[in-house]
Amino acid sequence: MKKYIFILILTCLLAYTLSQTSEPKSELEEKCKLEAEPGNGTDESIRFFFDETTQKCQNFTFTGDGGNENNFETELDCLNDCFVGVESSEGTTQHEEDIVFVEKDQPVLEWECDKPKEAGNGQDSIQKFYYNSKWKTCFAFKYSGEGGNGNRFSTRSECETNCAVADGSVCTGPSGSKELLKIGGNCDEAECSEGNKCANGLRGPECCVKDELGK
Repeated sequence: MKKYIFILILTCLLAYTLSQTSEPKSELEEKCKLEAEPGNGTDESIRFFFDETTQKCQNFTFTGDGGNENNFETELDCLNDCFVGVESSEGTTQHEEDIVFVEKDQPVLEWECDKPKEAGNGQDSIQKFYYNSKWKTCFAFKYSGEGGNGNRFSTRSECETNCAVADGSVCTGPSGSKELLKIGGNCDEAECSEGNKCANGLRGPECCVKDELGK
């Protein structure tokens, strides 16, 4: 009898454990379904809200008073509360713990992404992509088919996934973002100094060096 009771208790414990380790929730919280609400204050600050249509966190201008719960200080806070998993091209599900944000000045992997472009010593001419740590972006190059180093990827997407710095900046050149002369919620309201051009990034308007923008 005691043995039967022990087995019954063990079965219940196992069932409870399995229920606690099931797949993460797939339903959005109600606050994440709300529209962006700028509020009714007089201040201006960049906040983030979860856009249910695009399944991304977008920036908006918050006035400092009122609004709703779909209002986060950082993009990562927004993702932590509202990201519920997306289907990748390989058919596997990614969850919020898979999202890694790298500080802009943090070095990328030395043994791979920091290495220079190397065509190799073969005879072929194959399009590959390498990460340029100075420009903080990926460029195409011709690979010879033999030799080379680890800074070589079959697609731009693969290169960016492995090496690109996910700081949300649209300024791709080595100079990075410059200080805004006039702060605004977008480029129609913001102002940049001479020689720089305004571009709307994930965190709001940024001033980028004209000659470097989009390269």
